[in-house]
Amino acid sequence: MKFVQIKPNGVMNECDETFNKKNIRKILRGLSKVKSIYHLYTWSYDGMDILCYGCYDGKAGSENKHDLPPNGECQLDCVDNSDTQLLFKDIFMVGRRGKSYSDLDVSDYGLFYNLSFQGFDDCCSDDETDDDEDSGGDLDGFIVNDNESSDDSFVPGESSDTEEYEEYDELDEDENEY
Repeated sequence: MKFVQIKPNGVMNECDETFNKKNIRKILRGLSKVKSIYHLYTWSYDGMDILCYGCYDGKAGSENKHDLPPNGECQLDCVDNSDTQLLFKDIFMVGRRGKSYSDLDVSDYGLFYNLSFQGFDDCCSDDETDDDEDSGGDLDGFIVNDNESSDDSFVPGESSDTEEYEEYDELDEDENEY
């Protein structure tokens, strides 16, 4: 069964282990080396439940930096809302359809995560957009004054290099006619 392990630094690993309802916590404890792993939250998504397993109690410095999606259904009375609860060590996200566990890979979880935050990754404050609009979209201050260029190939009123190339193109066409 594929599931997602989220390390305290936010790195996500895809795990593949065989488990059932009776031994899932034992297997997750073995992977994380933490004794107290609990089923903390459940979210419904795309015909499946996403179950969050983790540790809600730990030492300073072992906090998990991952922000859980909001509106997770609490499975324990002692935990806060899913988007405010501080978790420790590894977090595990497991898929379940009905009573059977189902594969949940990193890309599935990533899609669920982005949809849960409704485009949170595109955060752009109103202040930033107002600054862009105030500039009027013109290029003042962007165009570099290059009058001091050492390249004297273009002088207004004289023929350009492209005109010389056009003459060569005409000669090549005449040669092809023979």
